[in-house]
Amino acid sequence: SILGITMRWTVHVSLLNGDSVAISIDPDGSVEDLRLEAQRKIKKQVAGLVNAGSKLQVSSSLQRAGLQDGAEVCAVLAGDDVTVKAHKFGWGFGAIINSSLAIWGHELYFKLSPEQRKRTEQDVLELFFTETAVAAVKANGEVVTCGDEGAGGDSDLVQSQLVDVISISGTSGDFAAVKADGSVVCWGNPDAGGDCKNVQDQLQKIRQVFSCQNAFAAVTETGRVVTWGQPDEGGDSSAVQSQLVGVKHIVGSVHAFAAILRDGSVVSWGADHAGADSSLIKEKLTKVKAVYASKFAFAALKETAAMCNRSWLGCTTLKQQRALLLLSRFKQELRRPRPKVKLQ
Repeated sequence: SILGITMRWTVHVSLLNGDSVAISIDPDGSVEDLRLEAQRKIKKQVAGLVNAGSKLQVSSSLQRAGLQDGAEVCAVLAGDDVTVKAHKFGWGFGAIINSSLAIWGHELYFKLSPEQRKRTEQDVLELFFTETAVAAVKANGEVVTCGDEGAGGDSDLVQSQLVDVISISGTSGDFAAVKADGSVVCWGNPDAGGDCKNVQDQLQKIRQVFSCQNAFAAVTETGRVVTWGQPDEGGDSSAVQSQLVGVKHIVGSVHAFAAILRDGSVVSWGADHAGADSSLIKEKLTKVKAVYASKFAFAALKETAAMCNRSWLGCTTLKQQRALLLLSRFKQELRRPRPKVKLQ
């Protein structure tokens, strides 16, 4: 990097017919980032990427996948394959079938209006979810949303801004879209991260946005972090902001985040019951190459030959954990948007 700015790589993505596109990407990005950007440029659904005869794992970083500046990979198009996706705590499913959208699940949320069906009957590339809504990105960068209007299903207020979208991240009830120019557009439930106006001026040159249940964390091209959403559930990183320098990747549990820095250390914040407190093993969180999240905990995989795993929970006793979990569920229930009931 030069003056804190990471020099971008150029990766060449080719199709079997010989066509090729050059992708400019951050070296700290993932294979999934490369796939989404290639998909946007090719304007066709990319099922996977292949390098040296092996399919690249989308969860892997570019460097761990063995790629470097100037690398050449091959894109495998989806063809007639069916892609099925869902939010891990969601109330329904979505599928891309021959580039058209199909959804099913809870009858109140997972259904398409005639207009939505017409707009998603072709050229759908990718699906993203909140618990009760779907956002479909089309080949032209347009976004079509459906489902619970209060949880991301209604994007009318920001529709004019939803152009040239690369990727979208979803909380329980809000979406945040990253555009090709590095800006971010948010919509949905304000209590789940839908209101980003307090940090809007900081949401420039964003590389990627990560989410937990009710908060977002965005990583800039310079490796800084911008957070918003529920303050005590990951939306407020002020206590560790000075440590969030040179961030490569972020992982979210239900109410906390853990960031891997370029020096291999880890910084965590959010709710203690969800893994935010890593102080007891802080000295062991060095040379970390990956962090994994469960609902209330994180586990770090180190670069040592022994592949040593270190995991941590935010609570010291089971009694504390249960008490904080009950409090969290009570607060979540108070914020949950209720379905609108039409009186006959």
